[in-house]
Amino acid sequence: MQSITRALTWEYVARNRWFLLFPILANIPACMVLLPLRGIGSVNPSRELIAIHVVLLLSVVLIVGFGVLATQGRDLKRLYLMPISTMRLASFYYWSGALLVGLQVGLLLWAWRNLFAIDWPMTGPVLFAVVCWCAFHPVFRGGMHSLWWIVAAFFILVALTNWLLYAHGIPLGSGGMMSTGIHLWSKISTFDILFVTAVVGISFPLTIWRVACDRSGQRQTSFLERVEQACEHLQSRWNVGSREFYSPKQAIGWFDYRTRMFSLPTAILVGLTLVWIIAILAGVITSNANLLVAIALGGTNLFAMSQFLFAFGLILNSVALTGSGQITLKTLLFESAQFIDTLPVSALDKATGKLRSSSVACAIPSLALLVSFLLVAAVAVLFKLDLKNVLELKINFWKYITFLCGSVFLMSFALSNLPSSITTLMFRVELWLYPIVIMTILVAFGTPIATCLAAALGVLILVALVYATIQSVIDKDVSNRDAICIWLAGLALVLGALGLLQNELGINGSVLLMSLVGLAILPFFTTSDSLRRARTT
Repeated sequence: MQSITRALTWEYVARNRWFLLFPILANIPACMVLLPLRGIGSVNPSRELIAIHVVLLLSVVLIVGFGVLATQGRDLKRLYLMPISTMRLASFYYWSGALLVGLQVGLLLWAWRNLFAIDWPMTGPVLFAVVCWCAFHPVFRGGMHSLWWIVAAFFILVALTNWLLYAHGIPLGSGGMMSTGIHLWSKISTFDILFVTAVVGISFPLTIWRVACDRSGQRQTSFLERVEQACEHLQSRWNVGSREFYSPKQAIGWFDYRTRMFSLPTAILVGLTLVWIIAILAGVITSNANLLVAIALGGTNLFAMSQFLFAFGLILNSVALTGSGQITLKTLLFESAQFIDTLPVSALDKATGKLRSSSVACAIPSLALLVSFLLVAAVAVLFKLDLKNVLELKINFWKYITFLCGSVFLMSFALSNLPSSITTLMFRVELWLYPIVIMTILVAFGTPIATCLAAALGVLILVALVYATIQSVIDKDVSNRDAICIWLAGLALVLGALGLLQNELGINGSVLLMSLVGLAILPFFTTSDSLRRARTT
């Protein structure tokens, strides 16, 4: 009885016959390109000759590889019902294809050397052709139910092309062919052996797995379906899991973070991760450190500005979840206001938990932005780049990132707690008289309108903050010690920022900075009162 491998070989040769010569005949145009180069040796070959060699090698490998794949056929279903193991079936087409690709590429190179007297090396190109076949074989073997295999093929192509250029001493990037270290691939290095071992060690088991899945009839779900299933699994574990709380404040803070604030840090962290992935890929592909730093810095600045929008979107999301379009104070403070009202928790504990969750949710993305800026600075120092030229800043880079991350945290915290802050202004109309009077006086003296508006905003927030502090101390929502500490912390932030940017901030900038700090500490005095009003009105 003949062996399975011999039977498969006979069937393959008998079914294809003369089609096996198609890759060789398809390379006739390449041979015509080599006619003007007849008689050129390999002693100190020029850069142009090496470039022609690399391009022709890629063309030959592409034609031979697709030619062998066409003779084998992607569909092996006609052999699935036969008593052949999956291992033997996948191994036969994997290794026989690699052998055919290596033989045909070697035969073509041998013909070029003898017909055109071009002394090009054969070992490296033949090894490259075999590795290309092994690397792409899992992509084309088996059913392709997902577009991600196309993405995988693109990255495989980039890796193989970089390897080929590295083996010829060609730097990646524009002007790489002008390098003086370009040479023919005349010997196999240790890196080449390790690269070949890694490719074969990954592609061969992956080919067997793909053939096994295709043969078993198992439906391969798409990438989006797998993501949806994973999200459903995580959501079920997220909702079913139990947690022990040690105080009502901790429970309310955890609940508010999960239902209201979770999207803010998640969006920023995912966005920064994608920015760095894109920046690293762009920098590696183009070998341009300036491009890497520019993309990373621009993306970090983009998501720093976006954090304001995400924080403001929390308010709009609370309104949208009502389903009726009616804006109520309850829905603005908590997404599940009716459930919160049924809990035996005081308004002070609810306010403390809500402020804790808001501060944590705003601090996480702000710290992530700071880490991203520090990574940009580290990369710039590593490659000796000037960040002022990349960012075109008029101020010191360290001052810039400190002020930006701090202001992003304060603004996002203020916006996420804006409903509880404006409650004081909504129910105390007389507080609006002070900024109107100040603005009228400034306009009468011919002060610029921008300064008038900034001063009116600062006075409004200051008056609201003083009133809220007094009212919260009277209602015993905040102790005298806590109120003094909060005011001192706000004063320290203002003085620190003014000292840091004393030459960069004008009058309007200083007033707006003080208004931002005041708006950020205002929820500490108004949240408890806002929750009581929302429950009783």
